[in-house]
Amino acid sequence: MLKSLQKQYGDQGLQIIGLGMDQPRSVSDYAKSAGINYPVLVGPMSKLARLGEAYGDSHQALPFSVLINREGKIVARKTGELKRAQAMHWLKGRLQNTHS
Repeated sequence: MLKSLQKQYGDQGLQIIGLGMDQPRSVSDYAKSAGINYPVLVGPMSKLARLGEAYGDSHQALPFSVLINREGKIVARKTGELKRAQAMHWLKGRLQNTHS
């Protein structure tokens, strides 16, 4: 779903960023084999967990999604799987040239 959103809305300003909590080579191999079309930050679990906490993931739950607007403000958070309908609700009116 994230790959689809990135492909569909990337030219309207959407940028998906993933976190890879594993060895860089393992993350890179997985991203290539899975056809990931957005950047993936790679680092040790401890550092990425702190990053997650900074964005509101105090329980270090995965998956965890955050929507950050163009001004750098967090406008939505979701612990657990982000469904396409909710992602679309988050994005409505926030992308350039949005018609939905």
